[in-house]
Amino acid sequence: MVSRLLLVLWLSAVAEVGADLRLPAIWSDRMVLQHGGQAVMRGWAKPASQVVVKASWAEAPLARVPADAEGRWAARFSLPEAYGGPHQVTVQSGKESLVLREVLIGEVWLCAGQSNMRWPMKKLPSHRGVLSQAQDPQLRLFGIPQVAATRLHEDFGGEWLKTRPETLAHFSAVAYYFGKRLREELGVPVGLVRSAWGGTPAEAWVSSEGLAGFPEFQERIQRILETPDDWHALKQEMKSPHREPTVLFNGMIAPLRGLPFEGVLWYQGESNVGRAEQYERLFPALIRDWRRYFASEELAFYFVQLAPYRYQGDSLRESALLREAQGAALALPATGMAVALDLGERKEIHPKGKDVVGQRLAGLALANNYGRALAAESPRLDRHEVEGESMRLFFQHADQGLVASSGGLARFEVAGEDRAFHPAEAELDGSTVLVRSGKVAQPVAVRYAFTNWTEATLFNQAGLPAPSFRTDDWPE
Repeated sequence: MVSRLLLVLWLSAVAEVGADLRLPAIWSDRMVLQHGGQAVMRGWAKPASQVVVKASWAEAPLARVPADAEGRWAARFSLPEAYGGPHQVTVQSGKESLVLREVLIGEVWLCAGQSNMRWPMKKLPSHRGVLSQAQDPQLRLFGIPQVAATRLHEDFGGEWLKTRPETLAHFSAVAYYFGKRLREELGVPVGLVRSAWGGTPAEAWVSSEGLAGFPEFQERIQRILETPDDWHALKQEMKSPHREPTVLFNGMIAPLRGLPFEGVLWYQGESNVGRAEQYERLFPALIRDWRRYFASEELAFYFVQLAPYRYQGDSLRESALLREAQGAALALPATGMAVALDLGERKEIHPKGKDVVGQRLAGLALANNYGRALAAESPRLDRHEVEGESMRLFFQHADQGLVASSGGLARFEVAGEDRAFHPAEAELDGSTVLVRSGKVAQPVAVRYAFTNWTEATLFNQAGLPAPSFRTDDWPE
């Protein structure tokens, strides 16, 4: 009996390997589809055959499309507005068929970046209690394998998993706490797709088209295009191939084309510290590039501002400049920034407060995407005015007033015309801050927490920290 069962399984596997009809891994059992979205399902079938896509939520087929001479096909269809499931999606071509089971209609978010986004729950000892109790079949997880590629890929490995202790252990802690809060607040299915690789710069995540306006990358992009598309060749040609321009977009973002998302969560920037001026142009280029690729001009894009860390020295300002460059992306529509100035660890680039980061990102989504009435934005400097020997600072997102940390306001600096900064005293005055220094009779500029390592001392009534800032634009 056992031998017969093994034979049946083997024959089934052989049939699957030889099958013409295939789908990318992201289109598989247990997936979550974005409610109300427009999907483009791509796949492979026998050349010139007809492909029919059906779903249990619809009486009529969703699409009938021909495969081209190479067997590729693309079916466009609308997804239900109503949340729910489980549903089945069936794809047929001739005598072949594929059935996707336990499909849910819910909210789907792409969670991307470098190591702080990838950081798994199992690496947070203080969160083991949460991990051991994690059981939510309506929260689905998909971890994209790490793939660097010289060409646009159409597929990668991986599978959709229900949230259980054993599946969550290897999944992004930031993404999980984001999804957990959405599940608690919305009560609908949530799908999280993680695409992250530690130590990678932003340019690795942008397409070659998206980098067209950056001449400094063109020689490297050309070199990549001349390299065979396999990891061994990349390793022979380049010291750190996963850090090269476009390669992670090609391998870890491009195969998602056609899958609708409600938004993107982005936690990256550590590998671009020291290149703030470039990042101020590069990060918005990445956002626009992904929106173009996913055919959504206002795809929600919420990112984490870097937490303090000493980098090359406590008092240097290279990461403060990068934090400033990150904040400049807020000029784009449908963006939001989760500030982590209060979560930094001087000698650890991976802060432990992943739950706080995830919840702050969720707050942005709940307020902006789902219409919840909650304070989700950190106070941000709006303008400043000189008042005698003091500088008064005005803030956005501080209508209910500002709050100082238990140790009082600190980390402020003031400079006069000589551009020499001196430690300053600061005091709260409603929703403004007055800053002064006995060494500066006529203040010209103020800076707050504008160093690599610093501590947050200024918050709004919602407990959200103000980011580091400066009123000047003097070159460092």
